[in-house]
Amino acid sequence: MIITDERYTYIETSLAFHGINDKGLKEDFTDHICTHIEHAGEVDFEEAYIQAIQNLGGYGAMQLMQNQINEKQLIRNILFRKKIFHMLSSFNLMLLSAGLLFKINKWPYSEILLASAFSILIFATIPYWFYEKYKFKSQKITLLNK
Repeated sequence: MIITDERYTYIETSLAFHGINDKGLKEDFTDHICTHIEHAGEVDFEEAYIQAIQNLGGYGAMQLMQNQINEKQLIRNILFRKKIFHMLSSFNLMLLSAGLLFKINKWPYSEILLASAFSILIFATIPYWFYEKYKFKSQKITLLNK
C-alpha cells in the first residue's frame, strides 16, 4: 500500500494528539508506521495503522518514551544551569581574590577589580542563584510527579 500525503498527515496528527512532541521521536514513529503500512499488503489502511501502533506497544509505550525524553532534557537543563552558576561563581571569586591581593599590595587598579567583583556578585551571581533555586524547585516537583 502506498502512503499518500493525507495518510502521512493523519499519522503525524495522530501522534501529536497522543502527546508525541519530540521531533526526532515523531519522525522515527512515523517512519516505522509508514514502513509497516507499506508492507502490510492489501489490508485496509485503518487495520494496518492499528497493527503498526500495536507493534510499537500502543500509544502508552510511545507516551512513556516521550516522557523519558522530556525527563532527560529537563535533567540536562538543570545540569547546564548548575555549570553556568559554578563558572560564574568561580570567575567572581577569582576577580574578588585578585582585587583583594591588589589592595593588600597597594597595586594600581585594585578599586576597579573590587568594584567589578562586587558588581558581578550583586547583579549577576546572587540573582542567578535565586533564579536557579526557583527553577530547580519547580522542576524537582515535575520530576517527582512523573
